[in-house]
Amino acid sequence: MPRVADFPASNWIRFLSAYGPDSSNLNLFDENVGRVSRRYKIMPLQLETDYVPQIVELLKEDTPVNVLLAGVAGDGKSFHLRQVWSEISLLEPEIWETDIDITVSVQKRNGETRNVTFIKDLSANVTQFSALLAKLEKTTETDEVFVIACNHGQLLARLREHNRNDLADRLEDVFFRQNAVSSVDNFRVFDLSRVSQVDKLREIIRLIVTHPKWNDCETLHCPHCSVCPIQKNRRALWNFTYNRGSITTERLCRLVEIAAYNGHHFPIRDLFVLAVNALLGCSRDRATVGCHDVSRLVESMSTADVDVFVNLLGHNVRESTRIKNVVFRILNEFQVGQRGHLYFDELIVLGRQHPNPDVCALYERYFGREEVVFDGLDEDERQKRLVAARRKLFFTWNESVNPVDGGVWALTVYRHIGEFLDLLRNVDYDEHPPEDILQGLSRIMTGSTRAVQSVLNVSTNGASSRAPVGLLAAGKIYVDNGDVIIERSGTGADAVPELVFNLKETEPIRFALTPKRHEFLSNIAEGYIPTSFSGQCQSEFYSLKARLVNALEKQQKRKNNPQLIRLDFSDGISMSLKVLTGNSY
Repeated sequence: MPRVADFPASNWIRFLSAYGPDSSNLNLFDENVGRVSRRYKIMPLQLETDYVPQIVELLKEDTPVNVLLAGVAGDGKSFHLRQVWSEISLLEPEIWETDIDITVSVQKRNGETRNVTFIKDLSANVTQFSALLAKLEKTTETDEVFVIACNHGQLLARLREHNRNDLADRLEDVFFRQNAVSSVDNFRVFDLSRVSQVDKLREIIRLIVTHPKWNDCETLHCPHCSVCPIQKNRRALWNFTYNRGSITTERLCRLVEIAAYNGHHFPIRDLFVLAVNALLGCSRDRATVGCHDVSRLVESMSTADVDVFVNLLGHNVRESTRIKNVVFRILNEFQVGQRGHLYFDELIVLGRQHPNPDVCALYERYFGREEVVFDGLDEDERQKRLVAARRKLFFTWNESVNPVDGGVWALTVYRHIGEFLDLLRNVDYDEHPPEDILQGLSRIMTGSTRAVQSVLNVSTNGASSRAPVGLLAAGKIYVDNGDVIIERSGTGADAVPELVFNLKETEPIRFALTPKRHEFLSNIAEGYIPTSFSGQCQSEFYSLKARLVNALEKQQKRKNNPQLIRLDFSDGISMSLKVLTGNSY
C-alpha cells in the first residue's frame, strides 16, 4: 500500500511531538529530541542561557573564582556548561562529546592566562573527588579554576563524605535561602533551579508558536489550514497582533509562578511538555496529534477533541498519566473550574437567556453559539460541562476589560492570590505584616481575634501548643516594635515573603509565607478553614506556634522571680503564685 503523502507541516509537528507528554519520552528526553531533530533536519529548540555571559566574564577576572552550576535534573546545567565552554574555547565541538573533563586556557584581563577545567558530571568523579577538593581549595595559589555542574544534594553529600561539613553547611544555607547567585568561600554559585520558570515557559511558547515552519501551512497550501485545530490552539496561545502571549498563556504562566512560590520546581523538560501538550493534545486515542490525525478529525467533524482548554492542565491524557507527570499533578491542585462563583455560573448556565443584555454579549464573546449547560442533561454531565466552562473562562477572561468582584481566581482554591502578589510586590518597601495575616495568626496562636491591634498574643494550654485555644498566655509579640516583620526570603525568582519573629535573646524565627500558607491564613482570618490543604497547613502553623511558645517561655523564665510564678490568661486576667520553701514556714 503506497504511503499517504505528507502535509506541509507534518515533519514539524512530528518534531514537536518529541517534546510532548508521551510517557516513553520521559526517561530519554534529550536523546529522543536529538534523534528526532536529526531525522527531520530541524534544530532543537534552544532557550536563552541566563548566566553564560556572567560566567564567561567571571573566568576572565584577575582574581580566580570557581563556578558551581547547581540545580536539579532537567534544569539545563550541562547545556549551560557547554555554552560557557563554547564561548571561551577554540576547540572543535566534537571534543566536548568525547572527553569527560576538559581543560582550556583562558586569557585574563591583565593579559596572563589561566587553566579552566570543566567538570561535566560530578558523579563520575567519585574516586578523584579528594584530589579535586584539594585543587579547589588551592585555587588562589595555583590560579586554576573549575566550572562544575552539580545536583544540590549530590554536592552536599560529597563534601560531607570528605569532612568538609562547614562548607557544606554554608552551601546548604545558600540553597535553602532561595538565592539565585551567591558567593561562598572561593565559589560563585549559580542556582539554575532559582531561575524564573515563568520566563522560561513564555520563551518556550514563543519559540514554538512563532517558529518559521508554521509558514509552510499557508505557503504550501495545506487543505485544512483554515479549520485546523492545532492552528486554532496556536492562536489561543499567542496574540499575533501585538506579538506577545495571550491571556491564556499569561494565566498559565501565573499558575506556574504560584506553584514555584509553593516550592514546586518544574525542570525545562516539564515546561516543554506543558506547552506542546496545550498545542497538540488530543482527548481521544493518542496524547498528541499529527497532521494526518487532524485530517481525519476534520473529515469526521471531531476537531473539538483537540481543545487547548482541555489540554492546558493535561485533561486530555489518562488520569494515571496525569498523576505521574509532576507538572500536571501540581497544576491540578489549583482545582481550576471546580470552585463556583455566582457571576460566572449565572453567565454559563443562563447564557443567552440572561436578563442582562451585557452578560448575554459576554456569553457570545466567550462561548459563541455553543450551549454549554441546558435542560435534559443528567447531573454528572451538567457538572462536567460546568467545570469545563469555568476552566475556559479562567484561561480567557479579560479582567482589565470586564472586572468581576472576586476575579477569576475565585474559580480556584486560591481566592486571595491577588493579596499575596500585592504583598510580594511590596515586601521590599513595607515590612509591616498586613492586618489579615495578623488576624489569621491570632486565630492560630490563641483561637480568637486580636483584642489589641499592636499586640499578637501566643497562648498555650500548658501542655501542648497544638491546642487551637490556649488558656495561658505564653507571651506577647509587639507588632509595632518590630517583633514581627516581613522580609523577602531570597534573591531567586521563587523567593517569597517571610515572617521574621525577632524575639529578645533568641535567634530570629523565620517562616516562609507561601501562597498556600497565605491562603490558609486569609481564610482563617475570615473565620473558616479550607479543606483543600487544611491538614498540611495546620501542622506547619502549629510547628511555628510551638517554636514561638518555646522562645517566649524561655524569655519569661529569665524575667520571673524564682519564688514567684505569674500566670497570664488569654482573656487578660493575671494571677501570681508564690512558691513556699521549707524556710518559709
